Amino acid sequence: GRYVPLGEIADISYENETSTIWRRDLHPTITIRGETSGDKTADSVVNELYDRTLKEFREHLPDGYTLEKDGAIKSVQYLAAPVPIMIFLILMILMFELDKIPLMVIAGITGPLGLIGAILSLFLTRQPMGFVSIVGMLALSGMVVRNSIILLDQHLADGKKPYDAVIESAALRFRPIMLSSVTDVLGFVPLIPSPFWRPLAVSFIGGLLLATAIGLLVVPALYCWYYKVEGPKAS
Repeated sequence: GRYVPLGEIADISYENETSTIWRRDLHPTITIRGETSGDKTADSVVNELYDRTLKEFREHLPDGYTLEKDGAIKSVQYLAAPVPIMIFLILMILMFELDKIPLMVIAGITGPLGLIGAILSLFLTRQPMGFVSIVGMLALSGMVVRNSIILLDQHLADGKKPYDAVIESAALRFRPIMLSSVTDVLGFVPLIPSPFWRPLAVSFIGGLLLATAIGLLVVPALYCWYYKVEGPKAS
């Protein structure tokens, strides 16, 4: 054997070397990041890239390689994890406040009413259903249940005939509930111009307005139905 110049058997050049190997679940990982522009949100861009633009690329990846979504898309799963605990705590608070299981159920039923308005408002304004909008729905559920507690407390506190107590409590609490809901809505109006926070504001505003209007009818109706409250008989 003999020594030969390295340049005769190899091409030598200077290049940057990866200083850190990032791993996720012990697998080497390359993360692609980007910023959105205009009215598009991260959720919609990621879904479009994953389902359409990169569909063929994903199907022809070599064995052992995968392309996965992360970021705000993944955050929705983490957000849903504590929801059962949140529901349990809300029910415990309702039970402590109202002292009766039927009243707790009536107040708890009004919570999903906000989802109707939130989903409808997102659909009408063509806003994406993503992490930010779900945060608005979670905040909304507490507001709706609070309004039902205010109504039911008034029912119990009047000490009058059941039918009269239901009618008067709805009339007396209409103004404070509506004013409280309007002030909550106005607090979210400044978020509408922001493309990132707009889904949160739209879901919260639409859900709260519709749930407040429907709740003022549903809570007294459920109360009368369960406790067999009858109206005045015509003479």
